[in-house]
Amino acid sequence: MGLFKPIWMTDKRTKRDKAIEAVTKETNPDKLKEIALNAPLREVAHAAVERVSDQAILIDIARQTSSTSVGEKVIQAIVDEQALFNLAMPGGALSKKVQAAAISKVRDRDMLLQFMEAHREDFRLRHETGHRMLGEAVQFAYARIERPTFEWSMLVNSKASDENLLQDVKEMSYPEDREALCLVARKKDNDAAALAVSMFPYETDAKFLRHVALVGFNTARLAALKKLRAPEDSDLAKRVWENHLLDLEVRKQALKLVQDDDPLLDTPNCCPYCGGVGTVHRNTYYSGGADTYFHGYECSECKKSGYIPMWAGDPKDFGVTLRELRDL
Repeated sequence: MGLFKPIWMTDKRTKRDKAIEAVTKETNPDKLKEIALNAPLREVAHAAVERVSDQAILIDIARQTSSTSVGEKVIQAIVDEQALFNLAMPGGALSKKVQAAAISKVRDRDMLLQFMEAHREDFRLRHETGHRMLGEAVQFAYARIERPTFEWSMLVNSKASDENLLQDVKEMSYPEDREALCLVARKKDNDAAALAVSMFPYETDAKFLRHVALVGFNTARLAALKKLRAPEDSDLAKRVWENHLLDLEVRKQALKLVQDDDPLLDTPNCCPYCGGVGTVHRNTYYSGGADTYFHGYECSECKKSGYIPMWAGDPKDFGVTLRELRDL
C-alpha cells in the first residue's frame, strides 16, 4: 500500500466524508468487500456494502463480518432465502445478531423449523449473555410458522403459543392424550392449561387434580379446585387458602370447598380486596392541615382504607367474614 494508507482506512471522523466519497467511486467488488469488512468507520463500511450488487460477495461479507451493523446492512441486500437460512444456522455467521437478522427474512416453514431446532439451546439460555438475541429470533421464527408443533408451543411463551396450545388441547381427548394434557396442566398458566385440567375426571384422576391445585399455576389451580369435592378435599382447600402468594380468585375458590360448619369461615375483619385475614381495623388520625380528626377502617396488609371526618358520622366497616368473602 506504499507509505500512505487508503483514505477508507481512516478512523478519524473528520475524514469520514472524504472516505465515503472515495468508496462511492470504487467499482472493484473484491475491493468493496475488503472495505466492508475492514473499514474502521461504520458509515464507510456501509457505503461499501451499498456499492456491492453481487449476491455471492454480499453473502461472504455477512458470513465474515464481526460488525453487527455491517452484517445487518448486508442482510437487507441479500434476497436468496436459502442463503439467508444458511447464514442463520450455527456457524453461518460470526455475529449472532446477523444470524437473527437473516432468519427474520426467511418464510419457508421447514427452514424455520430447522432453525429453531438448531438453536434450541440458544433459546433455552435466551436470558443469558450471548444467547438472548438468537433466543428471541427463535421466538420470532415460531410466530411466523402456521400451526407449529405441540413441543414448540410448550417451549415458547407468547400470545401465539397460547393460542396454538389452546387449539392443540381442543383436539386432544382423555385418556388417549393424558400425558400431553398433564404437561400442559403442569407447565402452563393460560386457557389451554385450564381446559386441559377440566378434561381430567375426578373419579379416575383425583390425585392429579389435587397435585395441580397445590402446586400448579394460577389458571390451572383454579380449574383444578373447581373439579375437587367437599368434604374429601376440604383440608387441601384450606392449605391453598393459606397461601397468600396466590391470586385472590384462586383462594376464594378454595374457600368454596371448606364445609359450611367450619369455624374458619366465621373469621372476622377480613379484607375483601386482598384476602387478608383479620387485617381490617378501625383507626383514627389527626390532620393538621384540615385541623380535623378522621376515623375509619384500614387493612394493615394492602393499606386499603376508608376515612371520614369524625363529625360526619360513623365510618363504613368494609371488613367481612371469610364466609362473606367466599361469596363475593
